[in-house]
This record gives sequence, C-alpha cells and structure tokens, in this order.
Amino acid sequence: MTIQPTTATPPYPRLGELYSALAQALDTKSNNRDVERLAREGDSDWSLLADLREALILTPLRKYGADDEFIHHLDQFIKHVHASYLRIVSTISLDGMSRDEALPILIEHFFAFQAIGILKAVWTDDAPDPAAFLNPEKYPLEVVLDWADGSHTLGKAAFPDTADLDNREKVTRWANGTQLPDLGSLKLFLDALAKNGTDAQRKKVPGLRKWLLLARALTWFEREANPLHLRQILNRHIRNGHREWDIGKILSLAAIEAGKKLEMLKEPFGKLFVGLSRTKPKADGDRARAEADLADFAGQLATHDPEGRSRYALEWYRGRWYVLSGQCDRALEHYRQAVALSDYRAGATWKEIVGEAMALAGYLGNAKPFLKQLKHRTIALGLMAPPDDEKDAVEAWEIEQLRKQFHSLFPLQGRFVEAEQPDDETGALPFLMF
Repeated sequence: MTIQPTTATPPYPRLGELYSALAQALDTKSNNRDVERLAREGDSDWSLLADLREALILTPLRKYGADDEFIHHLDQFIKHVHASYLRIVSTISLDGMSRDEALPILIEHFFAFQAIGILKAVWTDDAPDPAAFLNPEKYPLEVVLDWADGSHTLGKAAFPDTADLDNREKVTRWANGTQLPDLGSLKLFLDALAKNGTDAQRKKVPGLRKWLLLARALTWFEREANPLHLRQILNRHIRNGHREWDIGKILSLAAIEAGKKLEMLKEPFGKLFVGLSRTKPKADGDRARAEADLADFAGQLATHDPEGRSRYALEWYRGRWYVLSGQCDRALEHYRQAVALSDYRAGATWKEIVGEAMALAGYLGNAKPFLKQLKHRTIALGLMAPPDDEKDAVEAWEIEQLRKQFHSLFPLQGRFVEAEQPDDETGALPFLMF
C-alpha cells in the first residue's frame, strides 16, 4: 500500500515539488514522470531523487548549450539547497500552518536568499547590469536583450529572412513581457544569431545563453510567487549584505503564532501525551481513560481543525494505544496514517513517529512493503545512509534489529495492565533508530 496523505497539503513543499518548480522555471521539464510522482506522493523512492538533478535539470541544459562553468555552479547550488532544505524540514515543525501561510515565509527568507547565492556565483564583468536585471519596473528578458544589442536589432539579425518574421516577433514579445520563451525557442534564436549576426553580436551569444536562461527563470518564479514581489525581496537581501537569516527561528515563531488558532487542542493533547507515554508504568483504569481521551481529542479536532493539520497526532496516539494494549496488528494502519500526515509537516516529531512505525513493522515481520516505504523516506530525508548496492529490499538483519528495537521503545512496564501482553521479550539494542 502506498502511503498517501488524506488531508491538508503539507506546509513544506515536497522535494519533488521543488525540483519540478526549478525544471519549469528553466523549461527543462519534459513530462518527467518521476518528478511528477515525487511531487504528488512524496519521497516514495529515494533513488529517483538521486537522479533528478542530472536527468531533469543538468542534461537538458547541456543540450541547450550552457557552458560547463555555469552547469557546475548550478549543480553545486541545487545540492546545497537540497541539503539545507532537508535540515529545516527534519527539525522545524509547522504542524499548525497551512501551505499558504508557510510558503511565503520560505520564499522570502530561504529560497530568495539562496537565489542571491547562485546569482553572485555566476555573475561576471561581461554581464547585464545587476541593478537593472533586478529592477521590478523592468522585464528581465528585456534587460538582457538591451545589454546585448536590443531586442529589435537582435531579432532581425538572427532572422533576417522575412519568412522568419514570426520568430523575429517572438524576440520582441519576450522583451515586452507578453510571452515567456521556451528553451527550444531560446536555442533556435541563439543558434541563428551565432550564424547570422555580426561579429559583435556573435560574441554576445555565450553570455546571452546564460543570462536569457536566468531571466526566463526569474520571470517564471516571480509570476508563480505572485502576489509576493520577488525582485523587491532579492534587492532587500542585497541591501542587507546577503546576511543569512535564522530561518529556523523565523519559521518557529510563525508556527507558534499560527498555532494560537489551535490553542484549544493543547489540553486534550496533553492528556494523551501523559496517558499514552511509551515507558511510564500504567495502573488499572489507564487504558479506558486513554481511550476516552482519544475520543475527546478526535471530537475537538473535528470542531477546531477541520483541515486536519493536527490529525497526525490523533493517528499516532491511536496507534500507540493499540500497541500498549497488545494489539499491534491493529496499530499498524494508524501508524501508516500518522507517518503520511506528519510528513513535511511535523519536523523532528516526524522522526519520532517513523522510528516507532519502523520498530512496529519490524516487530510484526509481515509489513515489508510499509517498511520499505519508510526506509525510502528516511534515506531521502538524509536520516539513513543509502545502501551501497541500492537494493530496495529490507533485509532480514534489519528486521531483526527493528524487532529488538520495538522492545526498547515499548517496554512491558509501559503497557496497559488490563491488556494481555505477548510474552516475546527478546532484549533491546542499546541504541535508537535515529
């Protein structure tokens, strides 16, 4: 069974969504099913992520004619943003926020800051004026074409034959912002200019190949980020000396503010947190009290959180209740839901949920598909190292380790005294999964 979120879109964009956005901005995306699947389902296959940077972005740009130095800088940029983003996603919880609330903050304080880094890396002396390029009153493509020789001059030089009038007019439409060029049209224009232009114009072609691509990407991102004023944000970062923001603090404060709308859930959740502790010794009546607290929390969620932003906590603690009751088979489906609903939402708590889910799946021994999905997710988020041979299977020794880990996470003294518990204690390993 594939883990699928069944409620609100997670506040953090998935990695597949980020790669898809970059590919659309650069127009290198050509019906790539892998990136569409990762954007839709999440990190269902870590090996797909490993290939996306090359197959989705870099290889098409080499075919376009981008130079090796630019490809190198872009490659390093993608790797850096990928790793930095995962550190944020895996530590900062945004469980009370919607995508509409979280994304503007991420764009302004993380993605825009990173964009300044790549612009600084690729900019040279022989380039358009950066102030004009980032001027909100101008079209980036117009700035680049004017730097080279003007859109009308270059369009006519590249396509001197009247039969190519449409292609010539396309260049004008790029400059006035009425049409966003596709990668194929840019290549056609630049190849034609290299063939038909003057010596001075031909010398501009290598630079145009890079700057037009960046101008196209900037224009695409700015239109997608509407109503945010992306170039104003970029200029603000530059005026601040490209000073790095404490994105963790900014997001945490925003999450606290957003969480005020769900203040009424704190008390019923607090009861679950105490009553369903994995290790705290239980007394007679605790099982029934915890069951009643779960029902109360579910009712409060239905009333105060109709979008289901905190529903992962309900599924998580329902799963715990069944484990502590000795009904592990029934717990598994709730852990499936808890993992899916907390993914790209719950920060460090997601790791805790996944740790319990993996231990439970290993203990049951008959949940290999689910365990395989969890393994893919943890590798994709950098929480586990990828296997050397890139095998998809979960091996027997891993299941045995997880089975033993289960008894460390759910010791007998923490389970409900009213429920019959299986006599299968095997001794726990002296470490946690993460």
